[in-house]
Amino acid sequence: GSDITTGSDITTIPPPTDRTPGTMRAAAATGTGEAGAIGTGKAGVMNEELRAELLERADRDQAARNSLPPGGAWEEWDTIVGPVDEANSAWLREAVAAHGWPGQALVGQDGAHAAWLLVQHAPLDFQEQCLPLLEDAAARGDASPRDLAYLKDRVLMFHGEPQIYGTQYMVKDGVPELWTVRDPEGLDDRRAALGLEPEHENRARLQARHTDPAPEADTPDPS
Repeated sequence: GSDITTGSDITTIPPPTDRTPGTMRAAAATGTGEAGAIGTGKAGVMNEELRAELLERADRDQAARNSLPPGGAWEEWDTIVGPVDEANSAWLREAVAAHGWPGQALVGQDGAHAAWLLVQHAPLDFQEQCLPLLEDAAARGDASPRDLAYLKDRVLMFHGEPQIYGTQYMVKDGVPELWTVRDPEGLDDRRAALGLEPEHENRARLQARHTDPAPEADTPDPS
């Protein structure tokens, strides 16, 4: 399926030099967490309250982003999107500390996807903290491998390293350009293994979306 609503965020990513831990513009939450200080999702019954909060915060995330005009200035980003990301990141840090990674068993498929969306828009230090937790959850069938691919690619991009699955783009002169990929010849095979469409098809879809003057709000895909 298409991945245009599941994390590419081509209109909202500052250059990697602006996303170092000290200059997080898009999601400047305070505080740092040490990887390994929290556990993976704790077994138990579904936590409907946590699920509802995740879905509500994911809705706020998408509403803020889709309220920006195409090519909006960073001043608008800092005013409209930044505060939403800060609040979501601060809340998710506490939620993960209390519950472990919110996997599908704890918050349902849609809630787990919403948790990924929030960390995808969080500061790099928190993304790095959550990446091994999401890797463990995906290995246990408690999280989407597609969500894991997006987070892994984003962390690599923010470190200035080649991505693996071709999910991350930068916009130059209004055109989405794929961030550098390792082993580009095998990219579409890796994407297909996750159920993602070929990269060139996704890029064309992103371009059409990026130039649409009134894009519809994203609804996180539970897949």
